[in-house]
Amino acid sequence: MKVCTQKDIAKALGISQQAVASVVGNNAHSASIRISPGRRKLIEQTARKMNYRPFRQAQSMRTRQSGFIGMVQAANLLQFGTQLAQMVAREIHRQGYRLLATDVNWHPDGMRDVWNMMMDNRVEGLIMNLSASFSPPSVFRQVRQSGIPLVSLNGVHQPGVIKFRSDFQQGMHDLTRHVLQMGYRRLTFLTRWPDASRDPAICWMMMDRKAGFEQAVREFETENPGVSLSAGVFLEEIREEDHIPYQPGKRGMEKILRLSERPEIVLCTNDEWAIGAMTACREAGVRVPEDMALAGYDDSPVGAFGMAPLTTVAHGTEQMAREAVAALLEAIRGGQSSSHAVRRIPCQLVVRQSCGEKLRGKVT
Repeated sequence: MKVCTQKDIAKALGISQQAVASVVGNNAHSASIRISPGRRKLIEQTARKMNYRPFRQAQSMRTRQSGFIGMVQAANLLQFGTQLAQMVAREIHRQGYRLLATDVNWHPDGMRDVWNMMMDNRVEGLIMNLSASFSPPSVFRQVRQSGIPLVSLNGVHQPGVIKFRSDFQQGMHDLTRHVLQMGYRRLTFLTRWPDASRDPAICWMMMDRKAGFEQAVREFETENPGVSLSAGVFLEEIREEDHIPYQPGKRGMEKILRLSERPEIVLCTNDEWAIGAMTACREAGVRVPEDMALAGYDDSPVGAFGMAPLTTVAHGTEQMAREAVAALLEAIRGGQSSSHAVRRIPCQLVVRQSCGEKLRGKVT
């Protein structure tokens, strides 16, 4: 298929290529040529009829502005990552930029492939929605040396990167405190094994959630010294074959159900694990929330549906997307945007049926 060029349009209309460029191009010199409204309309109509599309790479080389912002994530099948990416995409388009987005899991050579793609398309800034484990130091040095402004969402914690994070500790603290106030006294936090290195730069999400859970338990014990409380963390590994994010939650709950004394409620590290846990309960004939209550984290859309909609914690995704894009654009335009402090976005408790609030309310 032949690609239509400005030269083709000029030949079809019998006018100069400069005249065509002044209408459909992005060249400051060509824009200075005066074109009558009637001729401008004719050029635009002909360009559409001939399926003309600007050669953006050439334009970006001339202007040094591609109009592209890159976004890379490692969400895979986790809905929270996809939700956040969608909010960021909307905000980027709202600000008049175009988006080049991908998932690092789709590329054979991971972040190296992604970075080469971003450089080939001359992105003006890059938003990274992935953990440090997906960004090898050698590739990250390349990214930094390019001088392209970087924003990290819930992930890479490196000097020179503008960082935004959901306040996972606050969110898990609020969820744990809520179920304790409901009257639960045997509770378990089901989460993943930390990374082998226990590097906070990689497994900080799990560590922050765990800290929030333990903080709420300590506070409750201090405020209620005579109350007997059994609260612990149950760790489940993530295996290489766990391509479906529901599997670890199901496996972990199957082990919990075999305990001699089961918890009254299980708080899961995310909604996908909670749905897997709910499946394990159903298969074992354990009713949720009548026999065992459940809660998740992330407020994934799928959690709001089903026989027992999930109690969960919602991230401030809209706020994070808005503030992150604003900070990136400020850096692109040469403004000062601090890359030292982590900007934490508050989370919000979402109470639904799975925690048994209506049942507990009738009892108490």
